[in-house]
Amino acid sequence: MGEIPKVFKDLEKVSELIPVPLYWINKDGVYLGGNKLCLVETGAKSPSEFIGKRWDEVHKKEIADKIIENIKLVMNTGKVVRSEEVINDLSTGKQRYYMAIRLPVYDENNVIAGIVATSIEISDTKEAESLRLETELQKTKLDEQEQFRKVVDQVVHDIRSPLASLLMVVKSSEKDIPEITRVALREAAISIGDIANQLLSKYENEALELSGGSRVEEPQPIMVVLTILQLLSEKKHQYKELPINFSYSFSPESNFAFIQAAPIAFKRMLSNIINNAVEAIEGKSGMVSLQLFMENKSIKVVIQDDGKGMAQEVVDKIMGGVAVTSNKKDGHGIGFVQIRETLERNYGQLAVDSKVGKGTKITLAFPIVATPAWIAKEIKLNKGDTVIILDDDSSIHSAWKTHFKKYNKDIALKHFVLGEDAISFINNFSQKEKIFLLTDFELLKQELNGLHVIERTGIKRAVLVTSHYSNSIIRNIVIKSGAKILPKSLASEIPVEIAGDNDNVDISNKPTVDGLGKVDAVLVDDDRMFINSLAMFFESNNKRVNKYYNTKKFLENLHFYAKDVKIFMDNNFNGCVDGIGIAKKLHGMGYTKLYLLSGTRISVNEVPDYLTPVLKTDLDKILILINE
Repeated sequence: MGEIPKVFKDLEKVSELIPVPLYWINKDGVYLGGNKLCLVETGAKSPSEFIGKRWDEVHKKEIADKIIENIKLVMNTGKVVRSEEVINDLSTGKQRYYMAIRLPVYDENNVIAGIVATSIEISDTKEAESLRLETELQKTKLDEQEQFRKVVDQVVHDIRSPLASLLMVVKSSEKDIPEITRVALREAAISIGDIANQLLSKYENEALELSGGSRVEEPQPIMVVLTILQLLSEKKHQYKELPINFSYSFSPESNFAFIQAAPIAFKRMLSNIINNAVEAIEGKSGMVSLQLFMENKSIKVVIQDDGKGMAQEVVDKIMGGVAVTSNKKDGHGIGFVQIRETLERNYGQLAVDSKVGKGTKITLAFPIVATPAWIAKEIKLNKGDTVIILDDDSSIHSAWKTHFKKYNKDIALKHFVLGEDAISFINNFSQKEKIFLLTDFELLKQELNGLHVIERTGIKRAVLVTSHYSNSIIRNIVIKSGAKILPKSLASEIPVEIAGDNDNVDISNKPTVDGLGKVDAVLVDDDRMFINSLAMFFESNNKRVNKYYNTKKFLENLHFYAKDVKIFMDNNFNGCVDGIGIAKKLHGMGYTKLYLLSGTRISVNEVPDYLTPVLKTDLDKILILINE
């Protein structure tokens, strides 16, 4: 190392008084000394760890090369050199940032003998600056995302309006459209809806990632059917390369059912189960089906596949809460940890039925909660009402016209494309209380939306038909106005009821004692939504029905009906009366065509031979029965 120049010896005497890390090296790049703060910065315990060593012996090559380059620049030019340097902290694995300043040191002959340098850590400042830039970039991305989201919203709106109208026309014209055509139209509508849902979901997920990737999950009312429809759209896209057939079946009364749960966790739980089902099929051609129905004040979600199935011991472990790592690639478990946690937090129950080589059926049950006041689950009208349809899409007008066709003798329809025209008509109508408004939320190329129309007319009997039902701002305004929201994708499912039906019975087609005006079927169920939907289904197939909402009124009017009238009754009436008991009484009185409606499959061995069980969701079988 040779003789140490006097200037470095003098520097050593005062170095501990200098409040920054300080070190000095000779013109060959060899460490000659440093103060205690330098030891902290370098991580050395004593000067002996680096004195006498070159930079390339202390640091990695990429750092040493840069430092040697800066040393040579100082030595050759005599200038002060400042540079930002990054060093990997081996103890933490993180990068640490330093601002290094190197000055030339001259000997007594005014010749550069080496350099003195300080290296001050600026990691905190660097991270703060990086965070600021990242925040600005994030804000820019979010702004761009919001602008593009508006475009996506518009595209989805343009898709969903004609889609909703197509579903409504198909639903309301079942007797006029051949089955093969009806099925094709319905499948086309579902495919189009999948595209819209996938497009919207893609940008919702990107927005979630940009905003930090997490949300505080608070339980809230969830419309189960809409969550499932959105999830199915995503899964069809996710597994589009696989020969998997996704199908679903929803009972009419489940369309507007709500549960209380954390939305993201609930959706993730269903997603995990569907992923398990797809993986169980192992890339082969297969089926994944979802069924939704109501039973005993609960809503049940059944997810079934025809994959490889699970052994009973695996099923027992799952039901016992034991962690399972079989039946899954790489041993990562089969998703039941998250599933069980979600069920426990949201009062859900789980049932697993699986057979090796046959497939697996997962049944989830959740207690239903009251439908929020802002949801329109039925359209209640009075005779003489004027129903106003406001929408910028002409196909929607045609669809609503078809939907209300059989009520033409009781109500009047008025159609508007422009919000201002609808407002003028309503405000000049002499009997505003007889107006019922069905309005789209988004009115394109207009200075107002459906909410503005409701506010400016003061209409209380109004329904906002929109895909933005989950928007809390829109929802709060609707609640304040006294109106309701109908998710656009469920417009084809909403039942219509004309006042005149009392609280317990609709016998507008009541038969006379001599049999004139005989009805084809009698429906008895305390679930209004289901029985109204089923009655619409019967009537669309040219069948005359009477419907009862309680058993007492039905039994009082029983003498009106012929012994061979077809009677469809619920299996359970609020837990106090059962359909089997009523059927026994009817059988004893000579009634011969008795059918038990149930939300779950019942074997013929579980009921008397004079009673035929039928699933509420099995409309094909019901259609066969009423045509026999």
